[in-house]
Amino acid sequence: MNKEIVEIANRVKKYCDNKHRYDEELFNLGVELGRQLERNNIQSYRPTVFVEFEDKNNAYELLSNEFNRIESVIEFLIHTAIKKHIDAHGDFEFSKGFTCTKFDSDIVEKFCVQLTRVTQQEYGGHFEAEFKLSGDVVDLLKECAIAEYVRCDVENTSGDEHETIYRTENISHIVFGIGLHINRHSGNWDLDKLKVLAEKLEQKQAWLSLQGI
Repeated sequence: MNKEIVEIANRVKKYCDNKHRYDEELFNLGVELGRQLERNNIQSYRPTVFVEFEDKNNAYELLSNEFNRIESVIEFLIHTAIKKHIDAHGDFEFSKGFTCTKFDSDIVEKFCVQLTRVTQQEYGGHFEAEFKLSGDVVDLLKECAIAEYVRCDVENTSGDEHETIYRTENISHIVFGIGLHINRHSGNWDLDKLKVLAEKLEQKQAWLSLQGI
């Protein structure tokens, strides 16, 4: 068989193996398209479907970047609130149910967050914690129609129905995956509004940081 054909066939195999996709019909359409381009002496052509896909992907990446900025600030608020609670009380405990540890009112007022519920799917497994945002933070979120609740994963190092954090340097390792209750793929998001929201939240974080928190 022609050496060039063998080389292309090997490239096809490598591509399919890497992607774990073996779409022979798409390959045949590519061969047919190639023949038509050659007959019509067209040197460069890109199907519209790929252009549209790239545009959608680029738009999603822009939105995703703003959501990441927003969630990064919320992560800061939650982690810092837990730190302040440990500084005041010596520990912070996540326990299954609604009667979990609560932040003092002064922490809620400053960091606009309160732990509302902790769930555990199986005994000894990790926890999922729900926090409710409040104050100026929730006012900002409402401008983009984002709910005031966020969730996060909590590592279970006890193998029991509770997880207690005693050392503030362990907070980020135990409390992670903090995220808004949103569908990033929804077509209803306004990128400009999200940018403004991210900027205002980052300003709040900067202001808190300047206070030596």
